[in-house]
Order: sequence, then structure tokens, then C-alpha cells
Amino acid sequence: MDISWPKPDFRNIFIFFLTICSLTDKAQKADVFHLDKITAGDFNIKSPLIDTGTGAVILADVGISSIENIDNQWKLVYKCIRRVKILSKTGFDNLTQTLSFSAEDNGNGKLKSLKATTYNLVDGKVEATPLADKEFFLETSKNSNRVVEKFTFPNAKIGSIVEYSYTKKYWDIATIPTWEFQRDYPVLWSEYSIIIPDNFNYAVSKQGNLPFYETSSDSASKEIWNGRGNIEVLIFTKRWAMKDVPPLKEESFVYDKDSYRSRIDFQLSYYPRNNLSSASFYVTWEQASRLMLSRRRLGPVVKDSLWLRFEVKNIVSNSVDSLEKARKLFAYVRDTFRCNDEDWWAWDSDLQRVFYQREGSKGELNLLLLEMLRNAGFHAYPVALSTRSNGLLNSKYPVMDKVDYVVVQLLLNKHSYYLDASTRFSAFGKIPFACYNGSAMVIDTIPYIVNFPPDSAKENSMRTIFIYNVGKDSLEADCSYNPGYNESAELRKWMQNNKTSDYFADVTKSYLFQVRMKSQSVDNLKAKDEPASIHYTVDFSVNNDQTVYFDPLIGQLKVVNPFIASVRKYPVQLQNCFNKAYVLDMELPKGYQVEELPKSTKVLLNDGDGSFEYSMAMADGHIQFRYRLSLNKAVFSPEDYESLRNFFATVTKKESEMIVFKKIH
Repeated sequence: MDISWPKPDFRNIFIFFLTICSLTDKAQKADVFHLDKITAGDFNIKSPLIDTGTGAVILADVGISSIENIDNQWKLVYKCIRRVKILSKTGFDNLTQTLSFSAEDNGNGKLKSLKATTYNLVDGKVEATPLADKEFFLETSKNSNRVVEKFTFPNAKIGSIVEYSYTKKYWDIATIPTWEFQRDYPVLWSEYSIIIPDNFNYAVSKQGNLPFYETSSDSASKEIWNGRGNIEVLIFTKRWAMKDVPPLKEESFVYDKDSYRSRIDFQLSYYPRNNLSSASFYVTWEQASRLMLSRRRLGPVVKDSLWLRFEVKNIVSNSVDSLEKARKLFAYVRDTFRCNDEDWWAWDSDLQRVFYQREGSKGELNLLLLEMLRNAGFHAYPVALSTRSNGLLNSKYPVMDKVDYVVVQLLLNKHSYYLDASTRFSAFGKIPFACYNGSAMVIDTIPYIVNFPPDSAKENSMRTIFIYNVGKDSLEADCSYNPGYNESAELRKWMQNNKTSDYFADVTKSYLFQVRMKSQSVDNLKAKDEPASIHYTVDFSVNNDQTVYFDPLIGQLKVVNPFIASVRKYPVQLQNCFNKAYVLDMELPKGYQVEELPKSTKVLLNDGDGSFEYSMAMADGHIQFRYRLSLNKAVFSPEDYESLRNFFATVTKKESEMIVFKKIH
């Protein structure tokens, strides 16, 4: 058996297929599943991966997945054994383990194969403390066949070695369990094998940049019972191993840390339909799209939604044009239905049930919107995508575990609108920033790619403050703030459970000096397709001080440099690009003159990746200050990290400068 390695489709993820070649008749040895006996020497581990901050080290991590004919049914059997040495208290999270499995495939009780043992070195001898059956705890649910089994290693402490092993069975053979070579602790040895008959084939996704220490392929003949007699099949084994694997480090501003973890994933591509032939399974996006379109609610023409027609007709009545009709349908779903936050999956949902119960998952609500738009005669299509926390969607091959969200594409007046009606605060034509994660797939007879690059997620905001004298020592500030769509949605969500006065109490506290709130308003809260608009007036005093240090940003727009680390391993992945604008027009306080005014400056980040403008001037007894901070990229490579870090260092330094007023009489 060999592996074909095509050119990578994107970043560090590779898709290849298990193929049948280089056959041998060697006896199969991959099912020998054990680790060497623990000795006193195992308690004195030396490795360059271990330092004073290492809480634990995984000595060995070995797994095997095999497709087996059990009671004349194909089942997946997964075996795992893991051995860990505890080095400090920060590694104690390894001492409690949780396993989840199907009661249908493995029984309602404890996994019979599950064993857990603690090893300690006492007077130079290895002492083993196995976990008794009564110390395994089970959790079951009436509404699910899932069983959760928890256990804690006995007599474990710093210096202990703990080991556990188990076997699980799965009736679902579509996906072989993922194997992670790279963990959150150093791994000295990690190995994974898969054993499959020759009439099965799986697509394999390799992720991460760490190389394999060794790989091997093998095959052997075996007789299996097919219900009518024994037949001979070839059984193939593929094995991967890594040695001295460094831990996956935490870094801020990373969408999905697991996207950089070295691991392999599997998805079924061919399976035996009978003894003579195999059937394909999610081999191409065209095939995956056809399968999804065959679901009752995704066909190009809705034929069975009479229950919707009356409601749709009432909603769009008195609309002046098609865009207004679409907006009304979107607002109806958004404002009428409750999202129950259940699993997003919706391809098999009963949308009529969702409609009458007035609630559903995110996917169900968006597919209900899709059906209502189609019912009204619009060209609308589901868009399958992977959110940022779920990794990247492979546009070349349909790895269905990478689909975790669906939005609606509306084609209208030569324009594409993308809609998400799953939350009460969504705006028409706006989707969550988490959906801006690269390629997405429009599910149609001939599916096609649309792109939501992170750099397209943008947020603009504008703040203006006018300050003028209202007395000998008093000044008044008229303030306006127009946040972007995302911040407006967050504000609306917050205001749902809080009062306007609570919001402005926080605004008052944000000032670096004492102010008194005189008037206040928040507008456009109900106009969800528009940004919110905030207005308020405060007054304050300079307290007749001889010298006054005044922050021109008034504490409202301060940026803290988030990039403190001197080096960066992963790309910087920001939530969105932004353009923050601020204008201040301030009348000089009566009886004062300017002693020191910050200098104007302009800084560019790389070749247009961002800019910072800081303009300060005086004219006719007024200080005029303009501030603009823009980032035109959301993702920066590790090579760009130093320039990004220096850019924000310049911004924060400039923001610390004060206007100095001096009393003149």
C-alpha cells in the first residue's frame, strides 16, 4: 500500500488517499498492541523537550483503528493506550480522564476493556496501583445513547507514571477517529495504525508541519464471513509514527489553535456495497452537494411548502420592490424565531416543525429563511462553511466534519447578499465575523466556491467630541459615537438585559477625570440593519489648577499594545479589519493658554496594511485634533509580526501624550 501526495491545497493541510499497491503476503503484526514493561529507568526521563515549566510528558501514545466484520456487520474498532509521567502540579490534569462512547455499540456499563494504573518508584522498585472497577463513574442520558465514563488515577503524585488503555466500537465507519500526534504536553513517542479491507478506501488529511519519524505499509490475506460463507479479502495496514513531538504552544490572536496541531483525519471515500463492488462516498463536492440537495428541504424547487405560502404572502404584501420583500422575510425569521443553540446541523430537519414551534438551531433557522425566500420566488442557495474555530474548509475535497455552519446566498439585482437570521441582532447582508474563514461552498446542482477572507471582515466607527466653555472654570462636551455593525449588535444584545442609564454610568466611569452626565440617548436600537447611534453631554471643571494635563483622547479610544511577546510562531489572526476615526474640537479653557501641544504624525504599516494618523493644530482659540487608526489586514504572517508589534508600540506611545494648559490669570 502506498500514499499519493498531491500539492497542498491550502496552508498546512494535505489530502491524500489510501491506495492499494506494493502488496505483500507478510503476516500481519500491527495488531500486537502493547507497551514495554515500565522499569525504574522510565522514572528518570531526559529530553530536550522537558524544562522546569513542563507539567507532564507523554512517554507513549499509541492507537489502532481497524474495520472488522463483527456479526456480519462492518464495524470500526478503536484501541488506544497512553502512558504519561507527571512532573509537577501543572500536569495534574492528566490524572482525571473522561471517555465518551455509544451504549449501542459498547454496552451501557463500563467499557470492559478499560484499564487504568498508577506506577510509583518506591525504594528502587516499581509499584503498580490499578484502578478498581468500582472507581469508574458513569453518566448516562435518557435522551441519548451516549455514555460518559470518568476516572481518576489512584495514588498519583508528582513523579508518578500513569497509564490507561481501552477499546471502543463504532457502527459508523464513515470517519476513522482523528489521531493527534501533537498534544499540549511533549510526546516522546506517538504512533497510529489503521487496518482496513481492500474494498474500503479513506481520504486522509494530514495537518501540521512536523515530519513523520517513520511510516510503514503492509498487507495480508484473511478469511471473513459474509453471511453465506467465508471469502478471502486483503487486509491493509498503514502506520505513522512521530518521535519527540514538541507541545502545541498557546498564543493569543489565533482563530483555532488546533489548525496548527500535527494530526491526521480520515473520511470514507469508498465502501463495499456488495461482495463484488464498492460505492463512492463524499468523493467530490459535486457528489456531496447532490446528496445534500436530495434532502427534503434543499432541492432547487420547493414543492411541499404549502404551509408557508400564506405566511410568506402576508409578510411581503405592500412591498415596493424585491429588495424590500427580501428584507421583510429576513426580519421575520430573525425577529420571530428563537435560536435554541443546539447543534447547527440542519440538512435533515423538519422545517415545518421549526416553523410552528417558532424555534430551531442556527442551521434550521437559516434554512427556513432559504425556503421562505424560494417560496417568494427568489434565487437563494445554502452556503456551507467552516467557522474560524473549526479550521479551514477544503474546497477540493468535501471533509464534512469541516462544515459547521450554513448561511443563505440571495442573488438579487446582480448582487449577492449573504444572510444569517439565526440571532435577534443580525443585520441584513451581514454574517458573523467567525464565518470569514476563507472558502465556502454554495450547495447547488453544480456547487461553486465563494470566498469570505478574514480581510473582508471590517468594522468602521466614528467618534466626535466638541468641548466649549460654559462658565469661568467649567466646560461642556457634546459627544457622539457611531459604532460599527458588530459592536452595534453587541450593544443591542447588552441593552436587552440592562438599562440605558447603566450604559452611561459606565461611560462616566471611563473618563480619566470627574464628569457629570447632563443628557444621554441611544438611537437606532430597533433599526437592526443600521449602526447604533450614541449621544451624550457631560460637563467638567479644570479646578482652577495652575497646570492642567489634558488627554485629547479623553480615555475613550486608548489602544493597549496586545503584542508584547518578542517572537511569534503562528500567524496573528485578528477578529476583523477596522477603521477608527475620532475628531475633537476644543475651545481653550478660559484663563488658560497652551504650553505644550503633541506633534502631528503619520505612520504606515508595511505597504498599506495599516495606517495611523495623529493631527493636532490650533486655530482661533480652538484645538483641532484628528485621529484615525486603520488596519486593512486581519491576518499577519509571523514574518510580519515585528512590524505589527512596532506599529502598535508607536500608536500606544503617541496616545500617552498630553496637552498641557498653563493658567495665565
